[in-house]
Amino acid sequence: MVSVLESRTGLEAHLLWEDPLMIVSTSAKTSVEALKGPMIGLSAGIPLQTYIDAHLERDGITPNYRVCLPTLSAVYAVASTGGGSAILPLGTTRRLGVRTKNVLPIEKPWAQRDAWMLVKEGRTLDDVEKSFIDALLSFRDEES
Repeated sequence: MVSVLESRTGLEAHLLWEDPLMIVSTSAKTSVEALKGPMIGLSAGIPLQTYIDAHLERDGITPNYRVCLPTLSAVYAVASTGGGSAILPLGTTRRLGVRTKNVLPIEKPWAQRDAWMLVKEGRTLDDVEKSFIDALLSFRDEES
């Protein structure tokens, strides 16, 4: 699965669901306030963190990271204690049970992402792969 799809050349692309980036904060009232305060992020080199940092930099924001951690659940665990704000995908906030009052939208086009499932065009899938794809698509349809 991918969340930023720049080209579909040679791929069958199946949109699964919207998965925008959100700010999780126990104290900030606005996304601007959250991004100016202490932040909790992912470890350097993790593609999502690289993506976030590049876009924040383009927006003229230099995040003040207190700590950078290897997983989204670790980032949330620290952010939920009041250690700082974090940027997480909406799906992650739902999976981890983040209280909606602690979730702030990011009103920037770069934060509006979708989850896509990609399959190489013309590839013959085995039964397990077909079942997995069918299950994801069924889940998507049940959630819509």
